[in-house]
Amino acid sequence: MLKTFILLGFFLVVLVAPGVDLVSQAKPEEAVHWKGEISMIHRQAPPFESWGWVGEVVGTYQLRVDWKESHRIEVKNEQGTLTGVLVILTDHDSQWSAEVSGIFQGPCERWTHEGAGAGAETLGSGWIYFSLSDDDPILDVMPHGTYHINGHSSERPSVSMTYETYTPCSPDYSNSNVRYPYGLGILRIGRELWRPLPCTTPETCRSATFRASALPASAPWIPAEVLKAKLEQEFIPASVDVGGRIDPEPRVVTDNTMRGHYIARYLGGTAAPGFDTVELTWDLERVVATRAILDLAATEWLPDGNPSDEASSLEITARIEGGPQATEGKFRFTLYEVTREPGYALNAGEKDDTSPDLEFEASQPGFTEPVPTGTSEAWKIETTELVSESTVMIRASDYGAWAKLRCEVNIDGTVHDCQTERGEDYITIPHDTDEDHIADFWEDEYGVRDQDETADLDSKPENQNDNGDGISLYEEYRGFVDIDGEHQRLHPDIKTLFVRDQDNLVANSTFEIVSGLSVFFLGEIGWTGPNDGYYPVDLKKRVVNFNTSGYGHEIDQHALHVLQDQLFGNNRFNEAYRRLSRGDTPSVTLLGQCAGTTSSRLSSPAACSKVLLFSDAMAGSAQRSIALANGNRQVALNQEETDSFLQQLLNAVTVHEMGHGVGLQHHSPKESGGDVNCYMRYFKGSQVISGLTPWPSIFTKLSDCGSGSGNKSCWGQIQVSDISYR
Repeated sequence: MLKTFILLGFFLVVLVAPGVDLVSQAKPEEAVHWKGEISMIHRQAPPFESWGWVGEVVGTYQLRVDWKESHRIEVKNEQGTLTGVLVILTDHDSQWSAEVSGIFQGPCERWTHEGAGAGAETLGSGWIYFSLSDDDPILDVMPHGTYHINGHSSERPSVSMTYETYTPCSPDYSNSNVRYPYGLGILRIGRELWRPLPCTTPETCRSATFRASALPASAPWIPAEVLKAKLEQEFIPASVDVGGRIDPEPRVVTDNTMRGHYIARYLGGTAAPGFDTVELTWDLERVVATRAILDLAATEWLPDGNPSDEASSLEITARIEGGPQATEGKFRFTLYEVTREPGYALNAGEKDDTSPDLEFEASQPGFTEPVPTGTSEAWKIETTELVSESTVMIRASDYGAWAKLRCEVNIDGTVHDCQTERGEDYITIPHDTDEDHIADFWEDEYGVRDQDETADLDSKPENQNDNGDGISLYEEYRGFVDIDGEHQRLHPDIKTLFVRDQDNLVANSTFEIVSGLSVFFLGEIGWTGPNDGYYPVDLKKRVVNFNTSGYGHEIDQHALHVLQDQLFGNNRFNEAYRRLSRGDTPSVTLLGQCAGTTSSRLSSPAACSKVLLFSDAMAGSAQRSIALANGNRQVALNQEETDSFLQQLLNAVTVHEMGHGVGLQHHSPKESGGDVNCYMRYFKGSQVISGLTPWPSIFTKLSDCGSGSGNKSCWGQIQVSDISYR
């Protein structure tokens, strides 16, 4: 199928394969329009001035112009990047009128002209070239916004010419006939920039042809390099006269207007008198009822930093509204103020990895590859074709990823900023109206929209020593990776206690139920590692929120390290314990210990280097308790009951020492006094076996704990946050 379009003052002939549209065509009711006024004065000099003829015939033309942009032809460079677009103009709803009058007076003759005309066709052909790229190879031969207009050659007024002769040259004679002057055919705006083909002489060239061999047979666009070569090869310098039917200057659209004025000779091409002049004034404005809309990020989308590339991308759409299909543009999306949090969660990923947390997907159909904008936190991506709607895909590499996204669309060289429905010129990713780097969806789920990113107001369980758990609102949102490698965002109103439970002692205990805390079990690499030994406490160890840029970070929060050990084995704690006991045989058998500095060990997890549970000591204590109960002939335990007793004892010791890890003291004034149901009370195993004392089951809310605590209850002493241990 052969398609031919009249443009650029020449015929563009391109062979295209069936089913391939060379251009996009606007619906009539949707086209972008050029509207305004054109006035043209055509002054005709007498034909025989050298013989003494005088006078002038003047044609005055008034045009009310309404042209529409009917087609767009894309121009691309060798890499397939969109560099420009040719916009073709056609008449839509224009009107013209003209009046012609004047006399040519010779020695023996007089020619009188009177006439008028009107019509609805004004445009023969018209085009505009809009550059869409700074790398446009055509710019140096045809500037952005260059345009050329030819009036409709068949639109002419009707003029009655009366021919009179008189003596002494000849007998008096009079005759009238109707003539049609050149009319709108002499309307030219914008100097022709190249010599059309085929050509014989400059005076007779009136069209141009791109030969089919110069373009790919099936290309739906013009190669910029080919067009540039044609322009350079056939460029017409200003000194070359192609018949006088020219605007003496190239014309360029400025601020969406075509505006200008000139007076030029028409026909002849010499400085000799006796030739017509055309005076043309025009003022046209581009009417574009267009705005670019940038959709908000999906409200329920949260960044997924899963390094396995299984996370779904976020799609953001921008579109041109209020304009025609033909008003397509080149979209550019820019990501900026992109976060660069270390790793991909607070306790996962490489701490030295501070790459951007949000990036455009690579190799997106219809887009260039993402490139940096020149600033460390900004990336841009552009469409490769003119489109009226564009959807870009963005991938997160961190669970706390955040950025701003702006969009602009280049419509025929004019850059329009995309705006949201609320009139903002950027969106946040994720959707975050208060821009605290926390998705509104997550904040609304827990009702914490009024809190800032550093807030640590976890209030549950209630009536404990202090609210908060040492993890700020942003950090709870960004989340942590647990012992199973699963990412979790934390509950902002429930205190979370981090535990490295390498022997599953806490997991198999009732501590979480008794304390009401949410226990987060860490894997081997989900913290900054264990304390080296027991004393002193190294505050650089056991930190769980170590992957931080500092945003939303208030304190380093520590985990409790819980492990099984041997009291009387060859270990460092045993040596320290013997020194404290001032002898080879301790006066009291320890079943567990929250190791740390003595003066501050009962404050928060930071103070406890290790929570130790001595399996050998518990086994020995169980044997002695059972023997004592049997010796008193109170009860006898079988093996199953013995095993159960040992498990209950392990649970009681685990919960007791974990209590110390969150700031609980022993009962006071007597360690074995107070609420018999409390884990922090000392008890005798033999009395439990004998049924005289129950197994502990709570942290008491009675004021039984140490006097140094201000007689708070054990429950009221629970302190998870390390805020006071700094």
